[in-house]
Amino acid sequence: MRSRLLTSSIFILIFSLISKGQDFSNRGKEFWLSYSYHVSMVEGGTPSMTIYISSDVQTNFKVEIFGGTILQTGTISAGEVISVNIPNNYFIDNEGLFNNRAIRVTSEKPVVVYSYITRSAASGATLCLPVNVLGREYYSVNFTQESNELNSNSYFNIIAVEDNTTVEITPSADTKNGWKANITYSVNLNKGQIYQVLGYTPDVSGVDLTGSRIRSVASGTGGCKRIAVFSGSGKIRIPASNCPFNSSDNLYQQLYPTGTWGKKYLTIPSKNNPNNYYRVIKADPSAAVYVNGTLVPSSSFVNNTYYEFFNGSPNEIVSDKPVSVAQYFTTQGCDGNSSFAPYDPDMIILNPVEQNINNVTLVNSNLFAVSTNQYPHQHHIHVIMKNGDTGISSFQLDGVKVSPSL
Repeated sequence: MRSRLLTSSIFILIFSLISKGQDFSNRGKEFWLSYSYHVSMVEGGTPSMTIYISSDVQTNFKVEIFGGTILQTGTISAGEVISVNIPNNYFIDNEGLFNNRAIRVTSEKPVVVYSYITRSAASGATLCLPVNVLGREYYSVNFTQESNELNSNSYFNIIAVEDNTTVEITPSADTKNGWKANITYSVNLNKGQIYQVLGYTPDVSGVDLTGSRIRSVASGTGGCKRIAVFSGSGKIRIPASNCPFNSSDNLYQQLYPTGTWGKKYLTIPSKNNPNNYYRVIKADPSAAVYVNGTLVPSSSFVNNTYYEFFNGSPNEIVSDKPVSVAQYFTTQGCDGNSSFAPYDPDMIILNPVEQNINNVTLVNSNLFAVSTNQYPHQHHIHVIMKNGDTGISSFQLDGVKVSPSL
């Protein structure tokens, strides 16, 4: 396999979240992460998890396994990038409850955190959210599950950041350990505990957990507590069928809580691999969703929760109620994309127009497949901005004005 390793993460590295009159971003002082599911945890090979930490100010930081080992501490300078490797004994490799596996990043001043789970060319990455941005309700985002390895399950996992957290889980499909679709189950978690759900996968094909509802609820010991939620796939091919190549990658994304969703999204085709799938997820079944000005019929939403479409054009997605949008990148040679360039599947959660900001900090990872003359390393930054003096003409990269490719 060859991989377009991790370039899609550049779309999503900084965003702002506006909720109840407060302005949040992915800069923060406390983050909770999981070593989420990757097929090689059970099928062999050696996955790696690497955390990247950066800041625009000098500050002290700590990376630890909550309640256990301190993995790294130190001082990060303004503009510096620190990488931290997570030992493989902190895998989240099955369905159920996990103790002493939660990864906690803390700092004295705000930092940004990105997480990568890699194995050779089967790799994925996510932006990480600080505690103050976490919410109490989420919907899992995955994709039609087809792979070239067994046990490549669709998954989501939940991290409790407070004691006595009660979580209701309604999977959209049957799970590995016997939970049934559309039945609500309850789990009780203490701070640092993780609960992972794996979709039922009898062979290289499996169920898609998109639309599964995860929410923290009040219990006898207190009110709703914030939770962190990650979702994706242990390994997946996109699309699931009618593709001449079988190359597959893991999907790995931290989910945005419903309280941060928006009503308007703009999308652009991915660089050199322009044909993309998109999924629009709605929490309110009555939401009216328009794609490029056309109302999407309610009957087009799978389980009345998500709508999928495919094209190679810019898109405008508008809804009268908040929705979430995911963009997907295909396996090389599929759906009109290049058969030769080293691109493999990936997924990102997009940010709504309501969360636009004018200052972005990002990291180009040094994790990548071997470069060749034919397939040199490529890092892409896709920016959507207004035209005019406050937009394109004022665009700077590292303090230097540049003319974006339009």
